[in-house]
Amino acid sequence: MKTVGIVTDSVACLPPELVTQYGIHIVPVKLTVGGLVYRDIGEELTPDLIHSLQEAPTIDTTPWPPETYFRAYEAASRTASDLVHIVAFSQFTSTMSLARAGAAMAQEAIPGLRVEVFDSATTAMAQGFITLAAARAAESGRDIADVVAQSERVKSRVTAAFTLDSLHYLARTGRVTRLAAWAGSLLQVRPVVGLANGRERP
Repeated sequence: MKTVGIVTDSVACLPPELVTQYGIHIVPVKLTVGGLVYRDIGEELTPDLIHSLQEAPTIDTTPWPPETYFRAYEAASRTASDLVHIVAFSQFTSTMSLARAGAAMAQEAIPGLRVEVFDSATTAMAQGFITLAAARAAESGRDIADVVAQSERVKSRVTAAFTLDSLHYLARTGRVTRLAAWAGSLLQVRPVVGLANGRERP
């Protein structure tokens, strides 16, 4: 049994071979499109679903309830004494608070289990690099405090950069105004956004 097991979200964009190599537990993001619930995993991301994501008037990405995280931690605890869950930026999603509630449930149900829910302050592969650093530290036999410390070190050094084809989707989430989205479309603006240590930079 490992000293520390690693859990992360599907938005960390980790290649499947690395997930398998390090025994990382993935919690798929929940997508609700047209009243139907999907998981962000390969077999459910069909071409029809991807098309509907682009066309649907509303997409709900509300995270799973605490019970889902509890079940993930329960499964991960079968091969590790303690767990570290690297989550997406807490200002983008309520995953962290819900995962912490699930962690409290798991620690109450499983004697001796410790679960550290770690805010990556980023997303996508930047979150993935933090997760890989945590997994490598765990693989080398480090304890939970050392794994968290290594995660902090990498967190301070990674930056995510991404571009958006349109401001339309940000307007739907309320992160930019509809007027800004309309102006951006008219001017064909494709912003590049950087995210470093929890700070967004256009």
